Amino acid sequence: MLIADEALRLRNFRSDLGLYEVPFSKIAGQVTADSRLRKLLANMTYVGVLAHLLQLDYDAVERAVWKQFKNKAKAEELNLQAVQAGFGYAAENLVKTDPFRVERMDTTDGKILIDGNQAAAIGATFGGCTVVTWYPITLRPLW
Repeated sequence: MLIADEALRLRNFRSDLGLYEVPFSKIAGQVTADSRLRKLLANMTYVGVLAHLLQLDYDAVERAVWKQFKNKAKAEELNLQAVQAGFGYAAENLVKTDPFRVERMDTTDGKILIDGNQAAAIGATFGGCTVVTWYPITLRPLW
């Protein structure tokens, strides 16, 4: 699956991919006339197209945009409009030809999702350690 700007005209180069050609700049131009903002919002139109193609829950995508741009009302509004424009474009113009989709799963409910550094910090704290230092390149604890 490849989602690409239609200006690249990739259809002639690859026939082994599910190719979706999308006019990102044109879609973003429907949201704003500002050329500088249009380049930034083109990325958010991509989010909308991808959300539609992967069958993401649109409300979850909207919440992610709100979270990303909280306390920045104008940016939040513009980015959300760009996502909506991309989602709408995909719904009206793209025919899904690939099997990929994302499905909500609740297998992590009640579990803590952390990385190794966070796990080491929690383990050290529960183990009674009050100070931990390490050399930043090796990340080897010097306890």
